[in-house]
Amino acid sequence: MGKINTYIYGGLLGCIAILLFLSSSLWWFYEQKTQEIAKLKSEKQILIQNEKVLQEAIDSLNNMVKELEVKETLIDNSKLLGIQIRDESCASQLEAYKSLFKELGD
Repeated sequence: MGKINTYIYGGLLGCIAILLFLSSSLWWFYEQKTQEIAKLKSEKQILIQNEKVLQEAIDSLNNMVKELEVKETLIDNSKLLGIQIRDESCASQLEAYKSLFKELGD
């Protein structure tokens, strides 16, 4: 009967030691994962802030591009068409100016 009690106590102590090892291992894994989650949340916040900054920069650049777009200018060339030629010497110059303004107006 003494040997049986020794085996029972030895088995119980072995089970308790295994349970303590498993519980401490699980606690250690739990702590590691808790720290990892906190780190990932912090990194997520930083990424969200960086995304906002980058989006503001993109919006600003898009506005600058819109300001730099070439806009059509309307030229009133009715005054040029109504010019009377006084003599033949300025006729070629007048035609050159008309063609120049015509190109600018198109």
